[in-house]
Amino acid sequence: MKKIAWWLTLIGALNWGLVAVGGLFLGGEINLVTLIVGSGSLAYIIYALVGVSAVYIIMGHCGCKKCDNGSCASCKDGSCDVHK
Repeated sequence: MKKIAWWLTLIGALNWGLVAVGGLFLGGEINLVTLIVGSGSLAYIIYALVGVSAVYIIMGHCGCKKCDNGSCASCKDGSCDVHK
């Protein structure tokens, strides 16, 4: 689940970057979501999934330096869900 959320958030961030680049330098948006699925309800569902994924990642990040470098005892025994 964490990897899916991470990928959705990454894709959303890249899409927003393209929207900004298109708006600032090319005179129009480059929105991959609307290019791929159109501007209907499916696009809003994708936007919602990206937003929920970002919240999921933020809420699940413990900020533990031990987790980040792999020396957390909970990570080693599999009970830490931060880096799964």
